[in-house]
Amino acid sequence: MTGVLRSLLRSQGAIVGLFLTALVLAAGPCFAEFPERPIHIIVPFPPGGAVDLVTRLATQRITEARGWSFIIESKAAAGGIVATDTVAKAAAVRLGT
Repeated sequence: MTGVLRSLLRSQGAIVGLFLTALVLAAGPCFAEFPERPIHIIVPFPPGGAVDLVTRLATQRITEARGWSFIIESKAAAGGIVATDTVAKAAAVRLGT
């Protein structure tokens, strides 16, 4: 029984060691500059409305605090289906590469 216990503890130690090594090595891409390009926000309501105003105020505050840039697009048609379709067909963004 003692041999099995030692073997188990060694394998668990190896697993923990591999996990910690992977954790240290994986942190590199996390320090990449975010965002690398402007953030697109799709608003499913017409421009000039309350939602557009709140979106613009919020992104302005974030820009002042973080320095990020935003592109706001209003796509008000078909009850939000056009905006949803635009987001669904947008290119995927890969972070950290």
